[in-house]
Amino acid sequence: PHEAALDWAIAGQKPYFVGKRSVEIQARAVSRRLVGFVLKDGAGRRPKEGHLVIRGGDITGHVTSSAYSPTLGKSIGLVTVAPDQAVPGTEISIRVEGGAMIAAVVAKLPFHDPENARQGV
Repeated sequence: PHEAALDWAIAGQKPYFVGKRSVEIQARAVSRRLVGFVLKDGAGRRPKEGHLVIRGGDITGHVTSSAYSPTLGKSIGLVTVAPDQAVPGTEISIRVEGGAMIAAVVAKLPFHDPENARQGV
């Protein structure tokens, strides 16, 4: 839950729950974060599940999903990255098929309608 920024969903008021010890251990050393990304303009083709996030020749994460958003007019997706790359606005490089590198930017989630304005329509 800490990697996916879902620690708010953990039953913090209860003294015990199944998996509590494992969650506490994992929270001490989070090695990756699940974040959204948006491809930069002219980034080329859309990455697929499993494509790698590369920084300085090292693998720091991978793409978990991606799709074209007709609402935003851009390719978006979810990716795991090193904790220091999880800040919205951080530029990341994704290696796609054939070894080509494409540029993406970490995005604040949700991608669209953060105030839920469309729910009231």
